[in-house]
Amino acid sequence: MRNFVKRLKYKLDSKEKNILEIWRSNGAIIGDNVEIHERCYIIGGPKEAKLISIGNNVILSTDIKLITHDSSLYNYSGIERFGKIIIEDNAFIGSGAVILPGVKIGKNSIIGAGSVVTSDIPENMVAAGNPAKIIASLDEFNTKIKNMMNNNDDRWYYPDKKKHKSYDEFIESIKNY
Repeated sequence: MRNFVKRLKYKLDSKEKNILEIWRSNGAIIGDNVEIHERCYIIGGPKEAKLISIGNNVILSTDIKLITHDSSLYNYSGIERFGKIIIEDNAFIGSGAVILPGVKIGKNSIIGAGSVVTSDIPENMVAAGNPAKIIASLDEFNTKIKNMMNNNDDRWYYPDKKKHKSYDEFIESIKNY
């Protein structure tokens, strides 16, 4: 079983590295320490990768769609428009989010799972929904999560980094949670 998990982890790591390499080779600007998880796409294909800029320490969770063009009026009037997508340092984009053309996501911002980002999100903000709206500052969200941890909110389990030396050890500890 451990060998299977190691092989799976290697495959996932390899896919992530391949996505980074492919996006960069097609012109995307991608900083250091960026994680791009499974099924993340630039809708419009490799040629539109030039319209993507991702800062350092950014995480794109699974199933993210970066849409760099809008062809909604093409059949009616032949109009097509394109826009850059800029994701600044330390941003986190939750699973299933869609980022539309012309959007800038500020430093240290969090985009909630399933959100559709239609306009800029300032730095240090948490946004969620369809369309995505600011729901809290990063400080407010951080305080809320810490309060949940301190109140032993039983809907969540928080790893103790001092107690758990590895992710596998943490997962083992919550089997009977």
